Amino acid sequence: MVFPPFKRSGHLLWTCFLWAMGWGGWNPVCPLEAQSDGPFRVGLETPALTTPQWVGEKGVESVVILSIDDLRTPEKYESYLRPILNRLKQIDGRAPVSIFCNALEPSDPKFQAWLKEGLSLEVHTLSHPCPLLAKGDFDAAKATYYGGIDLLNRIPGNQAVAYRMPCCDSINSPSPRFYREIFPGNTPSGAGLVIDSSVMCLLSSKDPSLPGKW
Repeated sequence: MVFPPFKRSGHLLWTCFLWAMGWGGWNPVCPLEAQSDGPFRVGLETPALTTPQWVGEKGVESVVILSIDDLRTPEKYESYLRPILNRLKQIDGRAPVSIFCNALEPSDPKFQAWLKEGLSLEVHTLSHPCPLLAKGDFDAAKATYYGGIDLLNRIPGNQAVAYRMPCCDSINSPSPRFYREIFPGNTPSGAGLVIDSSVMCLLSSKDPSLPGKW
């Protein structure tokens, strides 16, 4: 059916209303904020997600995650991390540190040494676009994200499971479209990720815990 311009607008609004009410699931035409099942469902009234709830290991009350971003070549990272890795191995016999990587050479022998020590190599996109969806180039965003997954999985013995959004801490770059349309997908080879460690900050004037001047 073809709608005249004024009717098409009304039809779109009505369609978005129906999808937002939960009738029909995901609709790529509607604004993400209008969809009740969108990725940013957390609000001021959402209960806190405490560590024991997501760890699921008896007696664990808090978790410290050690990670670093932006690796392309390993030399400087080895120098910086070595005292930390050695101390972790003294404590636990392994060095569980996550390194979020950009474009790299999968055959570098340092990666094999790190994997044997307990490190993990995770995805930070190939080219580190900031923000990922810059200029509305969705194809470029998918290419650098999925390309990062396949590249890291070419490192023998490594299977990437986690992602961190470039510039998530500096410009609040995590995007609802990314979490809806890119993150859940797989690469052409069938590989995908299951964890996102991006940080984001959603400030609201309705949050009584924030200073009024914010």
